[in-house]
Amino acid sequence: MPIEHLKEFLQKNKASFEIIYNEKPIYSSQEGVNYFGIDIGQTAPIIIIKTEKDFYALIVSGERGKIDLESIAHILGCRKARLATKDELEKRGFRPGSIPLVGHNLPCILDKRLFRYQFVYGGSGFPSYTLKINPKDLERLNNLIVKIE
Repeated sequence: MPIEHLKEFLQKNKASFEIIYNEKPIYSSQEGVNYFGIDIGQTAPIIIIKTEKDFYALIVSGERGKIDLESIAHILGCRKARLATKDELEKRGFRPGSIPLVGHNLPCILDKRLFRYQFVYGGSGFPSYTLKINPKDLERLNNLIVKIE
């Protein structure tokens, strides 16, 4: 979806957001912290995971660090969860490092830690733009299946 479509989608759905142009692409939570001068907990990396059932979007707080995929699999009622491969992402139309926080049409798992902040920062689907959005809108605009502690 072009950046204009993302903006229209968010406006139509009355989201509290800002699409911010970056002088350089941001690919990690630490890069986001350094660039925007925010708390690492405000960064919202999106990770696409694969189970025997489906692909899922996992949106976590950047302060979380390592993700326990075994726990995620248990929460989803699956035997195993793993990170989606680059090829799997590309077949679904995603560019690794540029996956949008909304509009991905995947079942979504959301980190409760993000709700401590008025705004979180994450992917827009375009390397040169960051989506700053209220976590309640992330919850509302995604196909949320579970929130994790």
